[in-house]
Amino acid sequence: MLGTVRARMVLACSLLLLGVAAYAQKAQVPAAALATSSKRAATMQIKVAVTGSLLYRLIPLAGIATVPVPVPAASSAAPIAAIPLPANMPIKGTTLEVVDTTTGKVAHLPVQTERISELDEGSFTFVQTVLVPVQVQNKGGVTDATVTLTSGPPTYQQQWTLKPADGGVAQFTNVPLRNPVTVKVVNGTDPPFEQTQTLPTNPPADGYRWPTIYVSWPDTHTVAIHSPMPTSAGSATAPVAAPATAPLQPASPLDKLLSVVVSAGLLALLGWGLYTGYQRGHIKKALEGMGVVIPPMESGQPGPPGVQFDSRERVPVVQITEGVVDPLVGVAPGMPQAYTGAPAPKLIGKAGTFTGTIFPLGGPLIQIGRDTSCDVPLASDANVSRRHATITSDGGTFSIADSGSSNGTFLNGTRLAAGEVKPIAPGDEIHIGNTRFRFEV
Repeated sequence: MLGTVRARMVLACSLLLLGVAAYAQKAQVPAAALATSSKRAATMQIKVAVTGSLLYRLIPLAGIATVPVPVPAASSAAPIAAIPLPANMPIKGTTLEVVDTTTGKVAHLPVQTERISELDEGSFTFVQTVLVPVQVQNKGGVTDATVTLTSGPPTYQQQWTLKPADGGVAQFTNVPLRNPVTVKVVNGTDPPFEQTQTLPTNPPADGYRWPTIYVSWPDTHTVAIHSPMPTSAGSATAPVAAPATAPLQPASPLDKLLSVVVSAGLLALLGWGLYTGYQRGHIKKALEGMGVVIPPMESGQPGPPGVQFDSRERVPVVQITEGVVDPLVGVAPGMPQAYTGAPAPKLIGKAGTFTGTIFPLGGPLIQIGRDTSCDVPLASDANVSRRHATITSDGGTFSIADSGSSNGTFLNGTRLAAGEVKPIAPGDEIHIGNTRFRFEV
């Protein structure tokens, strides 16, 4: 009964907090809805001293550029064109880009409203499109290589990674004219190719095509050769209204305070729910239901990645000192005799399936595996191979080798190759299956 009442109280609090959050957010309305219709949009005036088919777009410093549209015709005898500026677009940092579709050249003018800007032949300082073909002779266009185009001053750099759809042709936009331009092609560890030239001042309208670069790298991926259509602002043929996004009305101090309170309340409610679920074991049960095994918390060096340990409680490892009878004698499965007497080599389970289990090692050759006939039988661990590893003794020195196991044998975190023999010393950590052992003598 008490649990039902508590659940209803939590649900009621949640609904209340959600309601307050909705109220706090309702003030976020577009400012355009509050503005009067009498507000007049600003304009930029340009004196057009060139002929041809001109398109323009506005590029803000931060945000989305407008759709390319034709430059408006002059409204008087003087060649003055008025460019309307969206009300929500900042003037500072915005660029007016004008493309002459008859020559393929581009002009960039800073947006300003205080005076008339000049647009003449000298304003067009960029070529709209530069195509760089990269091919292997008699094979096709290169793919998966990176083409970099640089120029300066001012500093200009663009990169293009050749994809199969490019047909071996990299494409660059708004490349500066009258300056040396360098193209560099890189493909992994192959020797890079670099070439420099100055672009012509009268490039073709559909884009300047760089002389084909032929490379002779071995094992280069190639595709069929074709020229992609250049990306051009000249694709627009009719005026299109520039998209405008109205700014949001600033929130009042009360709305901000309510937002903070609501956020803090929701976080507190979430934290309380997680804490309650953890205390009652619901989170652990849910993770175990999804097949997630939680490893035991233990300091020291972690085992190899991808190996999970049994989370069941095990007998803790008791510190063993020289000359003291082992307190865990006889707990190893498959060991009928008790291990007593003078210190002898042993494997002590530190973490995992055989935590706290001690396996005495006797004889010059000790077999470790899942098979019950092994000297160290790990029958209850499915991640252990039937014949997993061997430990050999020779005049007081010991070594370990992997017997071609499926999941590997790890010595101090490093996996041994099949058949590889490595010396071991007291204190070394040996990882087999789901258990980490400490080797002691």
